[in-house]
Amino acid sequence: MRETLARLLHRPAVVLVVLIDAQWILALAFALTVGHNGWLYGWRRYQGGDDLAYHSLAWLVASGHLPYATIGFAWPFFLAPLAGLGGPLLVHALPGVILLQAIVLAPIGTLCVYGIADRIAGRYFAAWAGLLWVVIPFAVIPFFVQAYHGQYVEQLLPHVFGLMYQGDFPSMIVVLVAAYFVVRTLDTAALTDAAIAGLATGLAVGVKPANLVFVPAPLAALAVGRRWRELVPFALALTPALLTLVIWKERGLGYLPAFAAPAAASATSADAHVALGGVTDPLSRYARIDLHKLHENAIQLREYFYSVPLLEWTPIAGLLAVARRSAAIAVLLGGWLGLYVFVKGSSASATVYYSGTFFRLLLPAFPAYLLLAAAVPLLVPWLGRRVTSMRARQLGSRAKWVAAVAAVALTLPALVLAATLPKAPADKLAYWNPENNFAPVSGKLAAQAVPYAGGLALRWSRPHSRGLRTRFRILRSPRGRDCDPNDRRRCVLTMREVGWTRGTRWILRDPPGRWSYRVALAADWLDDPKHAGMILIGPRADVTIR
Repeated sequence: MRETLARLLHRPAVVLVVLIDAQWILALAFALTVGHNGWLYGWRRYQGGDDLAYHSLAWLVASGHLPYATIGFAWPFFLAPLAGLGGPLLVHALPGVILLQAIVLAPIGTLCVYGIADRIAGRYFAAWAGLLWVVIPFAVIPFFVQAYHGQYVEQLLPHVFGLMYQGDFPSMIVVLVAAYFVVRTLDTAALTDAAIAGLATGLAVGVKPANLVFVPAPLAALAVGRRWRELVPFALALTPALLTLVIWKERGLGYLPAFAAPAAASATSADAHVALGGVTDPLSRYARIDLHKLHENAIQLREYFYSVPLLEWTPIAGLLAVARRSAAIAVLLGGWLGLYVFVKGSSASATVYYSGTFFRLLLPAFPAYLLLAAAVPLLVPWLGRRVTSMRARQLGSRAKWVAAVAAVALTLPALVLAATLPKAPADKLAYWNPENNFAPVSGKLAAQAVPYAGGLALRWSRPHSRGLRTRFRILRSPRGRDCDPNDRRRCVLTMREVGWTRGTRWILRDPPGRWSYRVALAADWLDDPKHAGMILIGPRADVTIR
């Protein structure tokens, strides 16, 4: 029996098939049993509205326009075909996005975890790390108190399994791909591996610019591993994504947020003269470490988790275990995890309580934590001596050609589109400040005033929403004052919400006057009127009430 198991563990294809099948089955079981509304999982107002931002921007790109670039470019460009086919309503593109993430990206993550672990301590350890990668999200549920069940199971785990339309899951996978090829570069000293690592790092930054905090980790690892020559292709492959991000932000926003003075960066006017900040502003603004905020999150975590010291000391012990085998890989994993914990874990928006954004912001560093936790048993002397790492093989000529084609396909179109697409008209996108949400504006929700019981009522058609339980929110403003006139790139709604309904009619009981109305389609995963966010907004309807 032991010999049979040993032979199976030495066959990576068999192990990976079992792990990926188990991953799919567990993800499917979770998707069917956790609370959801159609294909909508874990979506609430305090998630930041990124679902709508990614879809809205992808839809505008698909329609041939450069959107208001509040987020990174890579994921909207990549999802533009799905958004174009699905149309402006988020739920039409959700099935394709979720299946892409769960069926394609999730197994890529498993392959990379296995590959990094194999480089650390061989195939036994790789199988062990792969097993933890699949089961840990479920295994730690009992370690959280029941009061935190909603935040962890219903808000965080949909991100972990790729059931959300946000950038956190693809960020985690692309960062993991970059880390795998950095480890390969340390092993093979191949320029191709270094270039792929740089390309993946650039894509991670393109998905979420916050992933720039990852960049020092591979640079330090290559330096510690004395791969000086390989630093050049890594940096060169990273450059196109950074250039695309600069063009995307400059053309989409009219300024670079990293270098704009805070007051100017918050200006909404498209014609505003944006003051430039200092050269060190990007570091002070985006790489600021707030130890007090981090301590606050640790205190909050102590209220909900079994043992905070266990969480803190496990990766430290694993770091020592990895360092005994490879100092360069230890620098990569330790730097990767440490940078996210100290920079993103101490950001103003990171909180354990209420929204659980602390864990979501750290999701791209979860593989590093898991690999370090998996390495703790390697501290046992007799066990550490019995495992041997496997040396990576050089990529063949066919693989290099595939890598070259992929590099061109993943960088050149985004760069060209960011530089050439015409800017989107302001009436294509609406921003609702109370929810920090962007939503597409669509004629599918066009309302008109009709006579009703001696007065007037608004009537509109119900968009097809794939079985999603929805409601309609009614917005009102004085005529022609529905959008901020100072912003010419988007419609920043200045309207007041006057009520909601599940029907397609709203009786107008407002005072006499000249009014503008909009109807917004709203939903969330619980079908809760307190948390239902706007996912589609109709054009303005002007009504005179006498």
